[in-house]
Amino acid sequence: MRWLRKLLGPHNSLILIREKISDRSALEAELKEIQKYYRFVTFSQLLSSLSSKDASGFAVFGISHARKRVLHEFRDFLGNLSVPMSIFVDPECVGSNRLPLLDELKIYEKHFPLQSKTLEEVRPLCWQHPEEAEKRLNALRSELGPLPLNELDPLEFFCTWGELLQLGTLADFGLQLVYSPKQQARLQNAIKFFSTQLNRAPAGALSEMSVTDDVGALRNLGLSAVIGPETGPTLPNSTLFNLPRWK
Repeated sequence: MRWLRKLLGPHNSLILIREKISDRSALEAELKEIQKYYRFVTFSQLLSSLSSKDASGFAVFGISHARKRVLHEFRDFLGNLSVPMSIFVDPECVGSNRLPLLDELKIYEKHFPLQSKTLEEVRPLCWQHPEEAEKRLNALRSELGPLPLNELDPLEFFCTWGELLQLGTLADFGLQLVYSPKQQARLQNAIKFFSTQLNRAPAGALSEMSVTDDVGALRNLGLSAVIGPETGPTLPNSTLFNLPRWK
């Protein structure tokens, strides 16, 4: 009856991206409504369908970053709805108390009276030149002191590799792109570490920045698809390195 689903069902797919659950009731209602018309699959499964130009009627639930919320908010909630997770991982932060550079910058911005010029200078460096951004953040640490970790939500920190592996068939994993694809050496090391820890290559990537000018660099990293910042439905002919997210 596959032909009947293609004839009567939706002619697109949806990729939902969330980092936390703000309203459980609203999210549950949204997912149940989507399940009336779409079948939830992993991002890996969607990519397989896209490669055969048959990506219609699917939905993906992606989780940006692999924070402790995966275990404390998403795992049981999505499991009860039979919705698989596609978790996008920053290998430099998983299993450590380290936060991404942008997170650290936002915390300093919230808790200390930083000058706007400082923020404007450092924020783009986090993506384009992370080593330089780290130097600037080290200077801020020296000037302002360490991050006020006791004031942070514990769920902002990251899962361990073991915790991710224990999710088993409930999840697949992609790469969270927090640096420009031009940072080839750094990303190659991150992907190698990812593959070693999770015993698999990443199922594509998720980026908050457009990477359409870096397709060659992404292919050099072994990546075959990226969910970008644009919004909309995913069509069978959607550009693999600029897949839209739904809402």
